[in-house]
Amino acid sequence: MGKSYELLCELESHAGRLCARRALVEKVFGETYDAASESQRTKLDAAIRRLQQKIEDDPDRPQYVLTERGEGYRLMAEGLAAK
Repeated sequence: MGKSYELLCELESHAGRLCARRALVEKVFGETYDAASESQRTKLDAAIRRLQQKIEDDPDRPQYVLTERGEGYRLMAEGLAAK
């Protein structure tokens, strides 16, 4: 199972609610979260971007996987099921 799928599953399990960066790093990557880790931020951001490229009509203006700057990500599931 790829990281994009794991991220989507984790976001879907909290659809409509904020998924904190800490929770995503720990659940999807199996790492203890370190807020100062540039590596973890880069890895998570890249994985989110790949997911957006797969499911968004326009990844540069996402409608489904939204960034909550400095906090985490939110899956807006309305309309996604119809895709």
